[in-house]
Amino acid sequence: MIIKHILTIAAFMLLATFSYSQMYDVSSTAEGGNEVPPNASTGMADVTGTYDAATAMITFTVNYTGLSSGLQAAHLHSGIAGVNGPVIINLTPPTGAMMGTFGGTFAVNPADEAALLAEGVYINLHTVDIPSGELRGQLVLTLQAAPMDTSIPTMGQWGLMALGLIVMIFGVVSLKQRQVTMA
Repeated sequence: MIIKHILTIAAFMLLATFSYSQMYDVSSTAEGGNEVPPNASTGMADVTGTYDAATAMITFTVNYTGLSSGLQAAHLHSGIAGVNGPVIINLTPPTGAMMGTFGGTFAVNPADEAALLAEGVYINLHTVDIPSGELRGQLVLTLQAAPMDTSIPTMGQWGLMALGLIVMIFGVVSLKQRQVTMA
């Protein structure tokens, strides 16, 4: 019975040792033609970053240029292409510039994660001349490949392996002591 418990604990420890979080690359190109309704803005914004599903944190940088007037606000909205939706994250960029860069790290509400992964979230840049939104782009998430070099364990993995070894040794010693006392 004890051996079964020891093997179960060891299996869980081994599984935890080799697990990793799912990381996604985030990208988007925002343009006036993507707005609903479309506008004639010649501006453009490129979004690059990452999304960590384990922590539900999105980190990205937005480079924008050619706005018709100063930037007033930027948000992430929930909504598929061609459909306007509610603000889910206020990005609070520096305002007033017609070109520039902003970004940051933001928590994603668990209720919005499925939409984010299914290209159901878009970035919207609002300006003085077009307050409803001058540039819009759907966020595209691509799953990053698993790490290729898993031959060198991390410190945490070494710790879990050592703990597993200690538990197994303790279990074997306990079994031997029971066998000796029963004989």
